[in-house]
Amino acid sequence: MKTLTGVLVLLFLTACRLQAQVPALEVCEHCLSEQYPDLFSSDQLPDQKYRDSLSFELVYNSEKVEKALLFVSDAHYISVNNLLFGGTYQHDSLLQKRENRFLLPVHIEEGDNRFIIRLKNRNDEVFFVKPILFLGDSTEEITPLMMTQNERARNIHYAVFAILCVILVYAVFQFFMLKKGSFRTYAWYVGSIIIFLLFFADNFFNVHWLTRGDPWVYTCLNLIPQGLIYVLYAEFGMDFLEARQKDKTLNTAKNIFNVLTMSVVMLNAFFLLSSTAKQFFDQYFYLLYFLPLAVSTYMAVRIILKIKDQTKWFIILGSVLITAGTFIEIFGVYVYDRPKPRSFYFIPSSGVMDFNYVEMGYVLESLIFLLAIAYKNSRTERNVQKLNEHTILQLQEKERLEKQVNDLLNEKLKQSEDKLAGQRLLNENERNKTRLMQAQLKSLQLQMNPHYLFNSLNSINDFIISKEPQQASEYLALYARMMRNTLRNSDQAFNTLEQELQYSEDYLKLEALRFDTRFTYEIIRPRDLSLLDFDIPGMMLQPVLENAVWHGMLHLDYPGKITLEAKSNISDALEIIIIDNGHGLPEQAKTKGYGLKNIHEKIELLSQLYKKRIHFKVGNRAEGNGVEVRFEIPKFDQ
Repeated sequence: MKTLTGVLVLLFLTACRLQAQVPALEVCEHCLSEQYPDLFSSDQLPDQKYRDSLSFELVYNSEKVEKALLFVSDAHYISVNNLLFGGTYQHDSLLQKRENRFLLPVHIEEGDNRFIIRLKNRNDEVFFVKPILFLGDSTEEITPLMMTQNERARNIHYAVFAILCVILVYAVFQFFMLKKGSFRTYAWYVGSIIIFLLFFADNFFNVHWLTRGDPWVYTCLNLIPQGLIYVLYAEFGMDFLEARQKDKTLNTAKNIFNVLTMSVVMLNAFFLLSSTAKQFFDQYFYLLYFLPLAVSTYMAVRIILKIKDQTKWFIILGSVLITAGTFIEIFGVYVYDRPKPRSFYFIPSSGVMDFNYVEMGYVLESLIFLLAIAYKNSRTERNVQKLNEHTILQLQEKERLEKQVNDLLNEKLKQSEDKLAGQRLLNENERNKTRLMQAQLKSLQLQMNPHYLFNSLNSINDFIISKEPQQASEYLALYARMMRNTLRNSDQAFNTLEQELQYSEDYLKLEALRFDTRFTYEIIRPRDLSLLDFDIPGMMLQPVLENAVWHGMLHLDYPGKITLEAKSNISDALEIIIIDNGHGLPEQAKTKGYGLKNIHEKIELLSQLYKKRIHFKVGNRAEGNGVEVRFEIPKFDQ
């Protein structure tokens, strides 16, 4: 019975061998160091390829007992006599040593030595068969040969990993020191690259600590951190360019890119774990990656065309570098059919793996981004320095203007006192003119009171300290223009409607900046543009607007709004309406406020002087919250 079984096994193995037509066993003595570079070069793999599984028998007749190493194939799983195991994805626990994944240690006996070989791939990827028996060579000789073969690839990996770790430490340190969000996102981005490289290194160096000795899982797991790299890259780019609020379309495209990227890599990982159809992936599945690629291309084009900040070219250059490194590997695998792009054993003759170009792309991109952050911070510091210099000049000009205003006030007050001393010699009209000038000077004092100046300067300082040069410069420009207009119009009883509207708009914009856009405003000019030359008493609108801001807007828990509208009415008078949606005014504030009291005084003086009355009404709105103020101003004959 045993004889019959042996004959059947022999016939089966012979049939398998005839059908497979595997190459004959090559035998050499002490030749491992000579043949190792060619045998484990990914540039010189045998042409004859097999698929799925293969079983055959090798026979070697020896005249003596000795040790040897047997190389059979690069298949995923290799079994020799069901006692020795190896292969690309063989579990570490079944290997004699980590070095014996492809070179299996065998003991040669005198006479016939039979090796029953079983080869199997986990998917439909092809493998080659080239049986070689290295007589007299041992496992101890493998390690130095292997390390020499992949030395250049290893050194590149070490250098990349070390540089990225230094960059990560620097980014984290800068974030905690400067509290800048760009460094935080940058640190996450670099950290994701390091995590991905840790996955790669754990597999590449045959440690397999993360998967408890199972190399197969890495083909799926390393896709997830690789996808995360691109997601965090997109997030960093948006933060760096400050584009989240500036370009809502670009931000939406970024969100779509992130979802597509992670969805495709997760689907890819699941497919590799559960499917054996690698050819299907090579031919069709990888096309899914063109979806996030198309979105990222759109984002790059939009950044080039829409983003005005010249730092965008750092992002574009970094994208080009990482894309170039990635496509070198992709083209090597799918276009030039270079196998084993990330194998620790099978290394190109150049000593540099295609994946090394991806690693170098990561480093160059990270360095470009680091330079970009440094450049942007340097530019900000230069802008702040220029702003500080500009601020000093503006403050000096403010002091000069304030001195001129004070001198003018003193001069005007002295003139008024002289005129009041001679009131008995003046007629009623002259006395009224003097009183009107005093009211005008009171309005001027109201505008230039120290409390207002102090708050304005504090707001400028806040903008500078918070490194908001654009707002500070805008605030200073408005402030200087208001000072000039106030000084220029200080001795004018009347201004044109356009001058008063411009002054009102400057004031509202100044206060909106100062209070961080707590409210919005709208200036509605008359449809009849000729009304812009209509003369109205100077400095009548600003006290009303100040009341609207301070008493109506500052303590709201909803968005505030102030509307100023100028139009003509049926009596050819000019009608000015000021409306806010604030809390409204108590009854005593409608007449006792300093600004409103000054307006009533000016109206009485103008009525006595010109025999025409300005109709002025203040009241809480009948519908909704807030206050409504109406001026009806006739034409004055000056």
